[in-house]
Order: sequence, then structure tokens, then C-alpha cells
Amino acid sequence: MFKLLSDWSRKLRNNRNLKELSRIGIVGTGVKAGKNTSVKNKSNQKSNLQVGDYCLIDGVISIGEKGSLAIGKYCSFKPSGWISVKEKVVIGNHVFASELVFISDNDNHPISPRERKEMTESPNNTAKWKIDREDVKSAPVIIEDCVWLGRGCMILKGVTIGRGSIVGAGAIVTKSVPPFSVVAGNPARVVKTIENDLDQ
Repeated sequence: MFKLLSDWSRKLRNNRNLKELSRIGIVGTGVKAGKNTSVKNKSNQKSNLQVGDYCLIDGVISIGEKGSLAIGKYCSFKPSGWISVKEKVVIGNHVFASELVFISDNDNHPISPRERKEMTESPNNTAKWKIDREDVKSAPVIIEDCVWLGRGCMILKGVTIGRGSIVGAGAIVTKSVPPFSVVAGNPARVVKTIENDLDQ
């Protein structure tokens, strides 16, 4: 037993990514972190998390038993953000998220008042609180390459944010955003288009 612990400890010392992931308790089957990647803050994630090279993820990641989260290369998520996954969230390359950004592919809680009443009467971390419940609706979220998510915005279930777009601070995105668009407001609407200089 001592030899196993010593071997594991030596591997952690030599692998920066595993060291950081294990510090917050999310090393598990299916976790993949690219080189020069740091994932900070607390999480309940044990598997189905993939983060590309040169990323800094500082926030809470919550993934259900059947959910999966994939984050591309060169992504930066500032502190106090939250990513909640029941089904699937895919984030492309070069995505920048400011503080307090919330991304969720699910409703988090049931719609039924009776179900919510029963949930609040149950202890935390019991089956009633899990996002894997059948009565919690979900739909995949896709955030394409080179998207900028402004401070305090919310990306909700079933939404695709098109390539090169900007989501304004505090915006609540309930519908998909075309590529190279600026959206703002609640609910978010297109307020401007951006020149596509990525393909030049």
C-alpha cells in the first residue's frame, strides 16, 4: 500500500495537470487535461471532462453521471463561473469567459411546484437534488470558436453560440446566436454584427 501511494505521489509531482485536478478532487476515469492547463476551484466532477491545451478554468464544474463536457484549446474562464452539465456541453477553441458566467444545458430543478417542494424537504446531495432526474429537462449547449462571454451572462439549454460572437454582460441567452454577432439583453437579442476577419 505504501509503495502504491508513493508511486502515485511521485506521478503527481511530475504532472502539473494531474496535480491541479487532484487538488480539487476531480481526477477520475475519463478526465483529460491538455498541457499547460489549470482547472481551479471546486467541482463534483469525476469523469467525462476533457480540457484542451493552454486553458485556465477557474470556477465550478458540475457534471451529471451521463453528462460530458469538452473544452477546446486556449480557453480562459474567469473566477466565480459555473458550468452545469446533465447531457452535453461543447466549448470550442479560443473562448474567453469573464467573471460570473453561467452555462447550463439543463433546468437544474423540476418545473413542478410539488416536485420542488419535495426536493427542498430532502437533504442536499440526495437523489431529489440531482440534475440526472428524468423531470429535469436538458438540451446540449455548443459554444463555437473565438466566442467572448461577457461578465455575468447566462447561456441556457439548447443554445448554440456561433463562431466569433460576443455575448454582452448580463445577457440571458435562451436562443441560438448566429456567427459573428453581438447579443445583449434579457432575453438576448442581436444588436450588432461583427466583421469576419478570422478567415482573412
